[in-house]
Amino acid sequence: MHSNHGDSDKFLVFFENMPYYKIDKLKEACRKRNVVFIGSSVTDATYFGFIGKEAVCSYLVSSMFKPTEFVNSKPWENNPDPDHEIIVDAYHFMVEGKTGYLAFFYNDRTQKWIIKSFHRELNTTDTYHPFRNLKILE
Repeated sequence: MHSNHGDSDKFLVFFENMPYYKIDKLKEACRKRNVVFIGSSVTDATYFGFIGKEAVCSYLVSSMFKPTEFVNSKPWENNPDPDHEIIVDAYHFMVEGKTGYLAFFYNDRTQKWIIKSFHRELNTTDTYHPFRNLKILE
């Protein structure tokens, strides 16, 4: 568990192994077009056949988007304002057998949802193995 006393009237608590945000809030922001893409997230989405922000948002709100695994919640490492801690949630997802990585957060100062990363997961073989962590009983 982590906490931050950034402002005297705020106390930020989160658990790395549990989502900090409800992913449905991100989906709703996509429906309303209240999402900002940073870094190479839009360009990286072309790996999955999504061209532009509209295509990514359309995918995220569709029934085709189903996160396969919650990765973690952690403070934004490249936050330009370290006095205002922002937590980032990350998930794996699948698109036609390709494993992806989605990281996002909500900036309460701008009132915008930010998609930080939407790219190919580099630490996988692009095959979904739902039982990979199970051990064989002998």
